[in-house]
Amino acid sequence: MKRVYSAAIMFSFFIGLSFLFTKISLGFADTNIVLAHRFTLGYFVFMLYRRLLGLRLLPILSDIVSILPIAICYPIAFFITQGLGLNYLTSSEGGMIHALVPGVTLLLSSLFLKEKVNFLKLFFTTLSVTGVIFIFTMKNVNITDMNILGVVYASLSVIVSSIYTLLAKSKLKKFNYNDLTYVMLFIGFIFLNFFYLLRTEPSSYLDMYFSPLVNPQYALSVVYLGVFSTVLSSLLSNYSLTKLPASKVSVFNNLATLISIFAGTIVLNEPFYNYHFIGAVLILVGVIGVNYKKKASY
Repeated sequence: MKRVYSAAIMFSFFIGLSFLFTKISLGFADTNIVLAHRFTLGYFVFMLYRRLLGLRLLPILSDIVSILPIAICYPIAFFITQGLGLNYLTSSEGGMIHALVPGVTLLLSSLFLKEKVNFLKLFFTTLSVTGVIFIFTMKNVNITDMNILGVVYASLSVIVSSIYTLLAKSKLKKFNYNDLTYVMLFIGFIFLNFFYLLRTEPSSYLDMYFSPLVNPQYALSVVYLGVFSTVLSSLLSNYSLTKLPASKVSVFNNLATLISIFAGTIVLNEPFYNYHFIGAVLILVGVIGVNYKKKASY
């Protein structure tokens, strides 16, 4: 089990640092281009990974169709709803709402996957969510001031993320986590590049697509987002779901939030206040508590 928890911590780490590299990349290109580059690189890196390991190149068509609903949830529906939400909300407001993912996943997994929920599991999940919300609240994020439409879109992204976790957990009983990751990356590669073309003037296709890549900072950010935050985090997350309940894996999302805060403090010299420390303790205790297993638990 140490290997599984190591995988969960690593994907949290990769996702947590993705906020930093996304922030850097958006200084050189808009969201549509960054996502297109991220999933294009991720897809081809994954194809190289499959070739080097000698894995079968493609699932059969029926397998792709079976996995397709997962890919529709993530990356397609997730990035659409998240992007629409952030059109009306600040990143802090969006982060606060996203912190609800473990709680929603816990509820849905108990209803549809019949995962056992006891008081301690509920308590520690709530504690972890509270830690994230506490941090954003202390950053003067006022719930009553949030744009209603933005809240709706952000809430949909939370639901989509939770549904993805449940569907992935269910499908991983039949499919290998490599095949699941492949279909997700393939659909993301096709859709996000097509979406970029729809949102761009035909005369600017090539120039806007390739011009940011000549900047070393942007190129480095895309490498991180494509390889570590997309390919490796997806593989590690899906691998974790083969061994752990969906609700346990989901709570590591809040650990990613904590890592993003520390990364901003260390790399971008963003301030670190006492409330960050208090929230961090709540998050860590929550994550550890959810994943602490007695013989009679779960």
